[in-house]
Amino acid sequence: MFLDEGDDFDTITLSRSDFSGLPSKLKMEVEQAADTATNSVERIEFIFANRAVAELLFEKLRRYEKNRDSAKRRRFLERTQSTGIYTASDIEEIFAAQDGLCYFSGQLLSRNERNYSIDHLRPVKADGTSWPGNLALVLKAVNQEKQDLSVRKYWAILGKRYGVEWVRNRLLFCQRVDAKRKIIDRKRKVSVRTLLSEMELQLQETFPENEIDYCLLNDEVTLFVDFVSVRFPPGFLRERRKCASPTYLTSIVSAVIGSTDLTLKKTYQDAPVL
Repeated sequence: MFLDEGDDFDTITLSRSDFSGLPSKLKMEVEQAADTATNSVERIEFIFANRAVAELLFEKLRRYEKNRDSAKRRRFLERTQSTGIYTASDIEEIFAAQDGLCYFSGQLLSRNERNYSIDHLRPVKADGTSWPGNLALVLKAVNQEKQDLSVRKYWAILGKRYGVEWVRNRLLFCQRVDAKRKIIDRKRKVSVRTLLSEMELQLQETFPENEIDYCLLNDEVTLFVDFVSVRFPPGFLRERRKCASPTYLTSIVSAVIGSTDLTLKKTYQDAPVL
């Protein structure tokens, strides 16, 4: 995407894939503001006689692109670096716990237009998990502003903007939400422990001569086979075809038992894919 400033008119050029990926409202705004447009196989050029309009729209497009790329990076970090898991029902319960309001600003969240995002209160970059206890629903604009800031630092920013008394009132609301979110968090962990226990029983039946323990250790999935501990990579719980697969887990246990390197502790950062 680039802006070409000419003597008589300005041109915003986007690839077809970039344009098709724009939100419908932004796409319509560009199409309606442009004086004309030219299409080719790979790109679309929007031509503007008014430079101020072209520059304003180009800045909107750049801001959207920056926020989109930032969101992609955060989702990648969540998949690859954060432990824990949440479900759609957890998010619904958090929505209800927050009374349908943004955790930080207190403004109304909308399910119809989906104007909110899931925020990791403790950022994934700072070892924040993806358990419900670390999640809050916030307006997309709030999520884009907070990004990887800690909760404390973000409240400081809001305090300078709206005043200390405003923050105090918001914190009272957040304390009530936090208490409800802890209950949601505990329920999800109980559900995960139940699943792991079921898998553990199957493994114990398959390997009756070995001590097998498949559990949450410090909120992370760990498999113990006799004296060997197998720790799985972040995001493992979100890979159902692995964490709840008897075949997959059996292959790991077999590999551990058959290993000639029987050290007291052995860590597997990633298990073999079947």
